[in-house]
Amino acid sequence: MIEGVSFSLSIVPAAISAFFLSVVYVSSLYLWPQEHNRNHPTVIKRRVISALLVTALSPLYVWVLSSTRATSVPRYTMLEWLGFRDPASALLPVALTVLLFLGPLLQSTLDGQGVLSEYKSFRDPLFLRNIVFAPFTEEAVFRGCMAPLLAPAFGWTPTIFFLPLYFGVAHLHHGYELYSAGKSWKVVILIPLIQTSYTSLFGMYSTLVFLVTGSLAGSVLCHVFCNCMGLPDFGAVPSSTHPRVIALAYVVGLVGFIYVLPFVLACHNFDSLYCRL
Repeated sequence: MIEGVSFSLSIVPAAISAFFLSVVYVSSLYLWPQEHNRNHPTVIKRRVISALLVTALSPLYVWVLSSTRATSVPRYTMLEWLGFRDPASALLPVALTVLLFLGPLLQSTLDGQGVLSEYKSFRDPLFLRNIVFAPFTEEAVFRGCMAPLLAPAFGWTPTIFFLPLYFGVAHLHHGYELYSAGKSWKVVILIPLIQTSYTSLFGMYSTLVFLVTGSLAGSVLCHVFCNCMGLPDFGAVPSSTHPRVIALAYVVGLVGFIYVLPFVLACHNFDSLYCRL
């Protein structure tokens, strides 16, 4: 896996290969007996084991699909394709993500609510799943392992919009868990739909970060930060201690994010192999 490789899959095989990875990742979570809900410590431990195993094996699967022959796609080592390089390149994307969440950050500070207040400790199984293992395994598989398959075949723009669909749809399995818990059909449909929409939007951003930086570190840390923040609580702004200030922070954060994004996430700021495709 140290030798330089390239990827020359056509569009259909590339799409199917990436889809297979997403199916394996999600299916691995259900290999264990479903005795408790997803937040039970035993379930969390088992699913983390499954996710880590799939994450460890996925690079081998991607390597099998690579080629050492001369193609129109440049050759790099597998570690470079997977994004294991230059962790310092994560600084700019993380700073940009913090700007986007300026409103929620100020809201939690002024209202006296800690960002991680929902977790009992850093050893809380929920904390370990949501903040540590889920961001790493999901980014390693859905960005690090899928981007080498899709980007050479589809090009940048389709990959940024297409790859997140795998990531978003992979969260639809929460609907099955809600159904198994006896929730109403409205809840079973609405919650996974909201989660899929949010995760798909984040997936586009994370895919852009990965392609521009060529480093998995940026995608993982942005994912960690977003999981720490959760969905912005817009409904609580009017009843907050300083609603106008917080509302302004929301607007400044969003507008600032949109304005500086093209300057921050530009290929000339990084040395990404994906910028050379």
